[in-house]
Amino acid sequence: MQVALSSAPIAGVIASSAGFPDSVPRKSVPFAIFGTAGTEDFNYLEMRLLDRSLTTPHRVAIFEGGHTWLSSELAAEAVGWMEIQAMKSGRRARDAALIDKTVRQAVAQAAAQTNDKDTALALAALASDFDGLKDVSEFTRREAELRRSKTVKDALKKDRSDEQREQQLMGEIAGLEAGIADPPGALRVSRS
Repeated sequence: MQVALSSAPIAGVIASSAGFPDSVPRKSVPFAIFGTAGTEDFNYLEMRLLDRSLTTPHRVAIFEGGHTWLSSELAAEAVGWMEIQAMKSGRRARDAALIDKTVRQAVAQAAAQTNDKDTALALAALASDFDGLKDVSEFTRREAELRRSKTVKDALKKDRSDEQREQQLMGEIAGLEAGIADPPGALRVSRS
């Protein structure tokens, strides 16, 4: 990520369990980002904030697990996603067969979700990823329908609440760590 931020010719980054090197979310970057994080990863919140704040092409895939490399299946998905982004940006010629194959995989992933919130998020990603390459109106319509449901609204609200609570706890922990490093009333020796 650091190389891509400081170098213009980078087209995309696969960020495995880590976001920006300074942990500061950005609204846009000049390259596509496919990020991953485990549900128990200490960088989980960082990746969720990256996903929420970034408006340029990106995808964040969350998997069950901790701070670890992405699986080979997820890595293949990331490469396929980057190929789609290359087609959308004009860096690669359109490949109808690859587009169709990737859409089928994304539709299958959306259909495999076990709750309406995750289905809505998968449909939103599908519509965003393939907009301009395929007709995504059905995915957009279905996502909007799901997002109007109380179940999805409540689940998204709970996610935000959980993230805010985690941010608060991280701030408290950072404050405690700072206090340990420089406790009040600590004896300071001056070397003059």
